Amino acid sequence: MSVAELKEQIISNLNRIEDDSLLSDVLNLIKMGEEIKPTYKLSTAEKLNLDLALQDVKDGKMYSDSEAKDIMKKWLKE
Repeated sequence: MSVAELKEQIISNLNRIEDDSLLSDVLNLIKMGEEIKPTYKLSTAEKLNLDLALQDVKDGKMYSDSEAKDIMKKWLKE
């Protein structure tokens, strides 16, 4: 079903509703939908980088938080 057909069907059904509580709920649902931000889609490069990072973690190629802080302190002193 196309977007236009869905809208027509929704409008047709809404026009038959007489229950103000139900209409209020529908309006609130529509408002909530307007506030929802679309889900971010990862690019192929981003997916690849995530896969590489996950593999590094599996291979133990990572530092703990304290190790990373120590490395940064040493690096900043140089």
